[in-house]
Amino acid sequence: MLDLDLVRALPKGTALLDVLDRLPEIGARALAAPDEVVALAEARLKAPIPRPPPTRDCLCFLDHMRN
Repeated sequence: MLDLDLVRALPKGTALLDVLDRLPEIGARALAAPDEVVALAEARLKAPIPRPPPTRDCLCFLDHMRN
């Protein structure tokens, strides 16, 4: 969680879907008792979804259906 120029880490194992479902609760917990606090300038930001699912281009699919 970004808090001004600090990054407050969520508990290890927190899934992105958990954050989206319970953002106020998880955000409050990160502010009150973060697992780690790192200056934004020192942080190494990673992708929120480590293995994103493939996306499909709908235009290509529609063209495929037309053929």
